Order: sequence, then C-alpha cells, then structure tokens
Amino acid sequence: MSEVTTEQVAGYADGLFTTPPEMEALTRIVTAFRQHAPAKLMHLKVDLSWATDAASALHDAHDQWRFLLAGRETSQQWETPEDFACNTRHIAPSAMYRAVLISAELDQHVEWLRARAALGFESLDLHNVGRNQEQFIESFGRNVLPALQRINKS
Repeated sequence: MSEVTTEQVAGYADGLFTTPPEMEALTRIVTAFRQHAPAKLMHLKVDLSWATDAASALHDAHDQWRFLLAGRETSQQWETPEDFACNTRHIAPSAMYRAVLISAELDQHVEWLRARAALGFESLDLHNVGRNQEQFIESFGRNVLPALQRINKS
C-alpha cells in the first residue's frame, strides 16, 4: 500500500491493516493514514524469521517466503506449488531481508517490534515464516512478549 492509496481509503475504511517491513515505508503509510483518519485503529502484520542461529533464520525465510518477492500480479498467474518453486528459484537468500525481519537474536526482534509498536498500532500480528513454530512460540512467549509488555506499562 502506498501513501496515496492510504490517503484515498482512510476516509471510508474501518481501519488500517498493513504489512510493510521497512520502517521508512511504514512510517509514511501511518502518517498518511493518521492525517485522514486520526481516531481509527491500526493493525500491523509483521513477517519475521527467527531461529536459534542466523543461517537457519535466513534459510527459513528464503525457503518458505521467497514467493512474496515475486509480486502479487506475477504470482497470481501460477497454479501449482511447482510453478512457485520454479519461478522463484532465482531469488537470492539475501533478498529476503527486504521483505522479512530476519534474526536469531531475540533482542533484535524486540527492538524491531518496539519501533513498530511506537507508531501507534493496536496490535502487532507476528508471523514467523519458518516451520519452527513451537520453538518460536516458546521463545517469543518467554522473552520477546514480556519485553514488549514492559514497554506498554511504562
């Protein structure tokens, strides 16, 4: 979503649900929305990849979520899982940093999420793109969420 689109829909939308991973783009969208809909709720979906080591976090993001970098218009033409795999094989793992917050460091995730929460979102919907869901839930529940709750109480 661009700032122009945000401005166009802010007056009649019930709220904002957005996904940009880059803080610059996200800040521009939030600013545009707030100018035209200051009292409406905002929600953010955060695509992230966490694993116990950096190489695994990057691998998981690339393996499971590289299709996002193909673009909506392009990927809508694909019909099978093989189409997705074949048409995204050229995407380098390093490109994933543009679309997903990738780190093995829980403190880094806290920092990223804290910065996004400060923009005034009602909720941050965390989406770990890897298959290590049980580890993710346990680690974030034990370390990340309590750190974010302490922020809200201060």
